[in-house]
Amino acid sequence: KHIKNNNIPAGNICLELDGKDIANSLEDIMLLNEMGIQICIDRFENSEEESEIIHVVKPGYIKMSLDILNSDRYATSDEDIMDAAANMISYFSDILEKCRKNGIKTCICGIEKKSQDKLVSNIGFDYKQGYYYGKPERIKK
Repeated sequence: KHIKNNNIPAGNICLELDGKDIANSLEDIMLLNEMGIQICIDRFENSEEESEIIHVVKPGYIKMSLDILNSDRYATSDEDIMDAAANMISYFSDILEKCRKNGIKTCICGIEKKSQDKLVSNIGFDYKQGYYYGKPERIKK
């Protein structure tokens, strides 16, 4: 109703949804898709419906958090860091391949250090987000 009343092109709107809530919202998501509204799935890596999201929801974007596989947070040795980094690259690369095949753009969130930026730059995400690039700012009144 608001899109029509305000003459807003539906393609200019991107609705971000939490990956955990997809199953309960499929009917609404399908309606939004029909209207031409883009869907972005946040917390994609926490979703149990990965295949359904890619093939049924067909979002324009997915966002994943680096926090879930942070290679330097739990590592106790150099070998642990290397193993965690290899697992992270393998995990993300698999999801990126599935998304590319289906025309879905990807964003990695939670980049806070130069080393993290460098690591994810080599993986091939379409977008990167985090405090490393800019901190949230207060709205100026």
